[in-house]
Amino acid sequence: MIWLIIPAFILLVAAGLLLLPVECVVDTRIPALYAKWAILKVTITYLNNEWRLCYSILFFKNTVTLARKAQPASKKNIATGKKKATSKRSLKIKKMWRVIKTVRVTRWQLALDTGDWVVNGWLYPLNFLPALQHHVCINFKGENYLFLRLKCIPLQALLALIK
Repeated sequence: MIWLIIPAFILLVAAGLLLLPVECVVDTRIPALYAKWAILKVTITYLNNEWRLCYSILFFKNTVTLARKAQPASKKNIATGKKKATSKRSLKIKKMWRVIKTVRVTRWQLALDTGDWVVNGWLYPLNFLPALQHHVCINFKGENYLFLRLKCIPLQALLALIK
């Protein structure tokens, strides 16, 4: 009996984790990206000319400094007479598009100053459109930032990937 309960519990926990939403927050005012999913929290920040990855799982916390890897010299492709199949590429693009459509934007704000008074003047009426009124701010103060809050349910993304 116990051998049925333990796998059922593990399966139930895995299914529960697939139903919990993943929330990502991108804020360019402070160079940071936050992701949160059930018991896992990940933060990527840019401080003192280096990228830092902080993550926590339950009570375990760790910070890692991300170092830049030296990129090897790119190899030049020698052109041959054979053509590559494009059908596989289009299938991958369609699959990725279905996965991207499962992501929901719950909140977004964009502040924009192009640095050109004339262009800002032409874009300024966007501040008063009802659909963009609390999301877009065209300004003359030099403020430029983007704030995004995205939510995705992993089960929906997995099903879109399998389709």
